[in-house]
Amino acid sequence: MRLIKLKQENRMYLLLFLLCIFKFMLFGFSYFPILDDFIQYDGYRMYGDLKYVYFGIGTIATRPLASVLDPLFWGAMPKWMALFTITLFHYLSCVLFYKTAKELDISLGPIFGVIYLLMPVMAESTYWLSASTRVVAGLLLSSGSFYFLARFIKNNKNGEIFGFWILSFLSCGFYETAIAFSSAGLFILMLYFRKRIRKKWVFVIPFANCAAFSGIYASLSRIGAMGSRAQGFDIAEIFKTEKFAQFFTQTAEIFSKGFFELTKASFSKGLTSLLNGRAYGALIFLCIIIFSCACAFKPQKSEGKKLSVMIFAIIMFFVPLFAYFLPGEMWLTLRSFGFSVFALALFSERLISCAKSKIVAGVLCAFLSFTFTVGSVGEYCTYKEVSEQDVKICKEIVSVLDENVLSGEKEAVVILKKIPGSEHLFYKDFVKSVFYEDWSLTGAARSVSGNIKIKKITPVSEKSDFNKENKQIIYIDENFDVRGEK
Repeated sequence: MRLIKLKQENRMYLLLFLLCIFKFMLFGFSYFPILDDFIQYDGYRMYGDLKYVYFGIGTIATRPLASVLDPLFWGAMPKWMALFTITLFHYLSCVLFYKTAKELDISLGPIFGVIYLLMPVMAESTYWLSASTRVVAGLLLSSGSFYFLARFIKNNKNGEIFGFWILSFLSCGFYETAIAFSSAGLFILMLYFRKRIRKKWVFVIPFANCAAFSGIYASLSRIGAMGSRAQGFDIAEIFKTEKFAQFFTQTAEIFSKGFFELTKASFSKGLTSLLNGRAYGALIFLCIIIFSCACAFKPQKSEGKKLSVMIFAIIMFFVPLFAYFLPGEMWLTLRSFGFSVFALALFSERLISCAKSKIVAGVLCAFLSFTFTVGSVGEYCTYKEVSEQDVKICKEIVSVLDENVLSGEKEAVVILKKIPGSEHLFYKDFVKSVFYEDWSLTGAARSVSGNIKIKKITPVSEKSDFNKENKQIIYIDENFDVRGEK
């Protein structure tokens, strides 16, 4: 019986891994950069002086561990490898969450992994490198800390204390939401299993991590131009009633646009893209169908603590979003829910496990696997469209820049009849073109030209007023054809 259960568990892990891989197989794991990617993984390395990047520009002042790794680790590898590594990290975090539950005598079925790994709304958090290197890295370290805590609850060994302490501490250096997610998760688990914990002093660890990173952020807030972002956090903002109204309004909007409209639109686009991919696309489509159905065949059984887990999931959905109350402006994006999707997956898995009919649960699992995987392919295609269009136009812009702009002696202005971008669902930064802001367009132009000396290229609409003095004017018509003036 134990052998059968082990085989079911390993089969589930294999199927989830294959579905993760097949999300990006249509274009062979090629990565298509957008927005900050051009700066963080190309531009910063062009300076040839990481000390200046970290302390002059001040990237280390915000999300310090993530900022250190941007040019040093992620920027040093081919982008397809970075995408594969992020995908692997995301998958491993899922496995560690499964292992954590198992250590706590809770058996999770495949629905958890399907929602956690494959939901199209997670594309901004798990594909886009500028976000995924923060969110996925934070999730991996947090899941590792939960796993070591679960082992400690079971065995009470000192080595396991160090494991969950150091991994939780490191996760805090990647994203503000990771601080809340990791610390709150550890404390709630400790509180629930307090009778099993003999070393009561470990309850201090989550609070110590929060205090340590509060001090770290405060000490880094005066470093470089980006340090001001860390100065914008104010604990008093939490108590403003209008913040709660903004929070629930934006959350409802994201559920409507992200969790429902986006899934519908991305599924349609993914299905069309796969079926238009000829034999190769059809093969991927067939594999997705087979793997999705296999997830529903004699799935890993769901057992243990349904109500307690559901309450834990509800708390953990909202806790990571606490960080968004601290800045002056409430700004929730799709990636803001990168940690909350864990809770959504956990709650959904427990809810579906209450169904008496295994057939209903199995069919639902297969349906979600298929819909979400095909939808993720659709999001991959959207990123490709926006990235390739941006790169193409930027190369044409660079080709008409005069020598004074290329040498950084003067700036350029790009006059647009319309802003490039996808006709797909648009929400805040989601698959946004570089032509919305001067910093992103300048970063992309530097990346495609390999020239860090380009000072500034500002995109403006056709009817905008702007200062033309000492600036090269470039025109882009409605067909995105580029014409430059000397």
